[in-house]
Amino acid sequence: MTKFHSLRLVLGDQLDCQHHWFDETDDGVCYVLAQLHQETDYVRHHIQKVCAFFIAMGQFAVHLQNRGHHVRYLTLDDTSTDASLAALIIRLCHEHEVKRFEYLQPDEYRLHKQLQELELPGHIEINCVDTQHFLLPMWEIPEYFTAGKSVRMENFYRKMRKRFDILMDHGKPVGGKWNYDQQNRQRLKQKDLETIPAPLEFSHDASWIVQLLQDHEVKTIGHETDSINLPVTRTEAIELLTYFCEHCLENFGTYQDAMTANSAHQWSLYHSRLSFALNIKLISPAETVDTVLAYYASRKSTISIAQVEGFIRQI
Repeated sequence: MTKFHSLRLVLGDQLDCQHHWFDETDDGVCYVLAQLHQETDYVRHHIQKVCAFFIAMGQFAVHLQNRGHHVRYLTLDDTSTDASLAALIIRLCHEHEVKRFEYLQPDEYRLHKQLQELELPGHIEINCVDTQHFLLPMWEIPEYFTAGKSVRMENFYRKMRKRFDILMDHGKPVGGKWNYDQQNRQRLKQKDLETIPAPLEFSHDASWIVQLLQDHEVKTIGHETDSINLPVTRTEAIELLTYFCEHCLENFGTYQDAMTANSAHQWSLYHSRLSFALNIKLISPAETVDTVLAYYASRKSTISIAQVEGFIRQI
């Protein structure tokens, strides 16, 4: 087994190729992405979600390898004997005789605690690194949220708008209002159905993952599918963001709460469908907001402030 001085863990929702970890290659560093029963079994997930995660992880592993990094992408077959994430890390640290184990700050408290409590041999240094993904860094959360007290999301939203100068004009909200929610509750009339844009969909083979989950008796919810239509690479995520800005943004706010059963696109409407890409960090909230603001600045004759503010509020 190849020796490395450092082992770096990349969780399935940390697929950010722009993170500083990946700026330079180092033959002494090995990146690990792993499918684990711990993660598939702690709750029942939707099968399409699991498939999308596994496909995206595989694509990310290939991307890192193409950039010259050492990567181990372990499937459920490879980790079937590892009782937990901690057990896997201990095994890999031993196999590769590492001196340092590093991981990116998990978004989920369950994993945060597990890695925080990880015990490795004394000679192995453990280091936690910020994901650089969110507008508000983890260590600043106590400054905005007081333990034991309720906080309205609207108040937090306004603080973030001010701090990052988003839709602000000399300290005041652009347009004179903080949100345009009252304008963003329109129903779809019959005449509106014809102009709903077709969604941009991708096609990724998921049949092998469905078979893998069956082989390992992973219990899921939802209907299995042989193809996943979500973006699973950064390139696809950017393509979907661009498509949203060009085809959906001008009516996003107006119909963001609307529903219909009378359109072939009833499941997509004017939504961006970027949640998965954002959640696994293919793109960041900041670049998503910046992209939308750039489109707004160049197309104010067709895109109103209510559309843009409604979307940015969701992000």
